[in-house]
Amino acid sequence: MRGIILAGGFGTRLYPTTLSMNKHLFPVYDKPMIYYPLTTLILTGITEVTIVSTEDGVRQFEKLLGNGNQFGIKIDYKIQYNPGGIVDGLQIGLEGKSDRDSTFLILGDNVFFGEGLGRKIGELDFGDNCYIWTQEVENPSEFGVAIMDGAGNIQKFEEKPKSSVSNTAVTGMYVFPPDIIEKCKEQEPSARGELEVVTLLNAFLEDKRLKSIALSRGAFWADAGTSVSLNEISQFIFLVQTRQGNLVGSPEEASRRVGNIDQLQFRALLEKMPTSAYKSHLNLFDQID
Repeated sequence: MRGIILAGGFGTRLYPTTLSMNKHLFPVYDKPMIYYPLTTLILTGITEVTIVSTEDGVRQFEKLLGNGNQFGIKIDYKIQYNPGGIVDGLQIGLEGKSDRDSTFLILGDNVFFGEGLGRKIGELDFGDNCYIWTQEVENPSEFGVAIMDGAGNIQKFEEKPKSSVSNTAVTGMYVFPPDIIEKCKEQEPSARGELEVVTLLNAFLEDKRLKSIALSRGAFWADAGTSVSLNEISQFIFLVQTRQGNLVGSPEEASRRVGNIDQLQFRALLEKMPTSAYKSHLNLFDQID
């Protein structure tokens, strides 16, 4: 399975800060935002990651992450010249990929945290199905939502409904089957001229190839795309790390945990880091490990 992180767009919800920096580089407590989705992918066992962003964003991410060798993975980059939405970014990320495999797509401004979450995802047999993860929210009008019947079965998906027809939001993680490109070509654009992700989900639902997994009550998910949510998520990460002593969203630690890099390689990374609280946390992990 390959991984794609969508990290493009104009970041209008975080204006004017995004005038000079891609929002996915903003700090979420003590780490760049993109570290969190990248860590999620690493914990699932994915070793090939494509980051889709703007021209400026790609340059900034290349400086931060390079080719991913330090994490024992391979990272490449694709440019999304216009903010065409999730499906457009997905198609750009898959350009030139000849092998047929499932694709784990994650939004670059989504933060996930839960014990064993990445491992559990990596253990799933996706087959030719599309997988989504859902969670109940208080503000469903800000998300794509799953409309249920009385028995709790998904009937259809709607994008940011004005009325609260459902509070079951579709999170920013999707696994698409090997035929996703062909499936995209079968769909019609929406009234605003874009191929919507809910259109794709509805198509897989109609084909009985959609699997939905509700995040457990102990799992944390949030969209870090606004100033308020960015602050709230930073506070959450701060509390988890200070109370439990474990890093959240660290690609170095995740790479060591899943065996992408060995202890010597991990320590070589630490030696290159300047003195910081982040390095101190990683040093503690090395001592425990």
